[in-house]
Amino acid sequence: MQASMKENRVTYNIESDVPRVIATDQRRFCQIMMNLVGNAMKFTRQGVIKILLRMVENTFIHCTIEDTGTGIKPENLQSLFSFLGRLEGDEQRRINPTGLGIGLYTSNHLVEFLGGGHINVESTYGKGSKFSFQIPTRYENQQQLDSSCIVDLPEEFTSRS
Repeated sequence: MQASMKENRVTYNIESDVPRVIATDQRRFCQIMMNLVGNAMKFTRQGVIKILLRMVENTFIHCTIEDTGTGIKPENLQSLFSFLGRLEGDEQRRINPTGLGIGLYTSNHLVEFLGGGHINVESTYGKGSKFSFQIPTRYENQQQLDSSCIVDLPEEFTSRS
């Protein structure tokens, strides 16, 4: 990612009750996380991106990506998860000139596919945004699991300090 080039600081907090291994679709989970963290980095020139993972009711993992970036105008929140839902404005076009507006649309559908509902967003224009979602820590049908469906969180993410 581009965090060092843009002088961003990325922090993470994995709460102690989050299991080290999560039974879900690894590729899709990583795609969601990479898209949300990538967007946070893209729209934060110089600031902080926070990643938080915590358990909800011992069944769901709740993921939050929060940034101190440009934020989103209230009138743009509705179209954020629409297909080809690009943010309008000179600032957004300058920051993301090649964005097609499908990343959040796709990620939102992947969260739903993994059994977690939808991505939630809170944002204050000029101050930053917070995206969050939750997915079950296990597939409904365990027979569908194979080794590609096990997310083994990196050691540095799960070391408790």
